[in-house]
Amino acid sequence: MTPEEQQAARKKRRGTGENFSLWLNPDQKNELHSRVDASGAPSPSAYIKRRVFGTEFTPTCRRPIAKADPALIRHLSWIGNNVNQIARVCNHSRELSPEQAASIYASLALIAEELEALSETAKQ
Repeated sequence: MTPEEQQAARKKRRGTGENFSLWLNPDQKNELHSRVDASGAPSPSAYIKRRVFGTEFTPTCRRPIAKADPALIRHLSWIGNNVNQIARVCNHSRELSPEQAASIYASLALIAEELEALSETAKQ
């Protein structure tokens, strides 16, 4: 993905609005968080929007967070790091023969299938 495509994807996730920054001293920050907690708003941003504009917060997309074994997550992270290292070598190496590239691609495809199967098992 090109940097322009990445930027467009980030903008699409954020929506069409603009970012606004607000500097608070520590006491003001604590007071804001106390008010957010007391109001039941999901975030300081939602609380401020409700107070200023009278609008309710409507989340755009909320995916449930799945519970998983920390050891499983750690091992999946290691696998992902290894796959990234393999991809980096493949992308920067000019000395790979077509046979080597095909073998590496087949191995990565097998890893992807196994991870997908593991993901499906974890969802059950």
